[in-house]
Amino acid sequence: MFARTELEDVLTWWLLMTVQPRVPAAAGWTWFLQRYREDLPGETEPNVAWPTFGRPSRVGDTEVEPLADLHAIRHSGRLLGNCLARFEASRAENAPEAFFLMRDQKERPCAVFSARPPAKANETPWLCDLRRRFNQPAEEHLWAVAKAYLAQTVQG
Repeated sequence: MFARTELEDVLTWWLLMTVQPRVPAAAGWTWFLQRYREDLPGETEPNVAWPTFGRPSRVGDTEVEPLADLHAIRHSGRLLGNCLARFEASRAENAPEAFFLMRDQKERPCAVFSARPPAKANETPWLCDLRRRFNQPAEEHLWAVAKAYLAQTVQG
């Protein structure tokens, strides 16, 4: 038996591969899972805490979750097939921005955004970037959700 997120991770990994290896005729779930785990970038290195703010919250029908460490950032990148999958630990030292994962009403990852924390109290954090799967630009309603989430972090 396997977890739903594990299945999503392996399928996303398989679909994103630029060159797919020859699959043995008798290959089963264990074979795919082993190849996926062998290909994970840098998960053998220690996890690094990442500066963040806010807490998990729902805005409309979208769940927003702050990503508090390097492994969570990379995992969200793998789920969405974007550049965060190979994010470098060295960027944590001077990290000017926090990352947030957005999930749709069916709890599927749908986008990730980055924001800089406010410079002064009661200021709204600055929304830096928002991307959907495969680094595609996000629709306007996702930008509105991200802005609403950031505004609510100031209020409470």
